[in-house]
Amino acid sequence: MNRINPLYIVLLLTVLFIVVVIKEHTLQKDLFKEQRHLFQVKNIAKEIATLRKYWYDKKLQKKRINALLHSPLITRYIKSKEKKADRYIIELAHIDARSADTIMKLFFNTFIKIKSFSITKEDKNKISMKMEIQL
Repeated sequence: MNRINPLYIVLLLTVLFIVVVIKEHTLQKDLFKEQRHLFQVKNIAKEIATLRKYWYDKKLQKKRINALLHSPLITRYIKSKEKKADRYIIELAHIDARSADTIMKLFFNTFIKIKSFSITKEDKNKISMKMEIQL
């Protein structure tokens, strides 16, 4: 009577097999989620590296700023431009409404770091702008 029934052993083995299969399935599902998350993190890291290249490359920033300052539309309105170690201070004066709109589009649609921007009204149809661009 001290013998274990072989059916109990078979039942125990089948239960263990089912538990192992279920656990393996959940681990596979978790692994798939983690792989997908890792793929998303890699894409975000690539995007951050690209943005860092665009925003923190000082040589590229200087090229962009000089290209803006030497465009024919902007050169005729430049009152003063001051270049310091890590920034430019630019004053534009006597700008009409249509040119002001185009100039603002140029500055705001370019990858440059505008630290401060101010507009003052000179008379009824003219404005002046002052901006500080950081490298």
